[in-house]
Amino acid sequence: MNENVLLVGENGEDLKMMHLFLKRLSYSPVIVPTLEAAAEMCSKKSYRVAVLDFDSMVLDNKTIRNFKHKFPQVNLIISSTKRFHPELKEAITDHIYACLTKPVDPDELAYWLASIHQNGMKSRDGPART
Repeated sequence: MNENVLLVGENGEDLKMMHLFLKRLSYSPVIVPTLEAAAEMCSKKSYRVAVLDFDSMVLDNKTIRNFKHKFPQVNLIISSTKRFHPELKEAITDHIYACLTKPVDPDELAYWLASIHQNGMKSRDGPART
């Protein structure tokens, strides 16, 4: 596979687990601490997926919208211990491809990555839009 995947958040156990799992599936995961660092990486290298750890960052609709405006090719997947994020309704509706509840189920993550990579989908074509 060798597709690049960004894992964005503080380097916690959840991100380390996802990193190991993705390496086993032949992805090339990179952990960065912030969305700003992710933007810097996307400016240098091609990424189609970024998994955002919502529990370790403070994000709002505007920040996510601006990121997607600069990098529309990057599909955003979020992971969080919370099932609902009403404060991020716009971002979830318009810019986020999938939402995963922690602890992230490796099979579910693999499903969403396969959906993105095999079908060439962009976040605007995600399940909420079909």
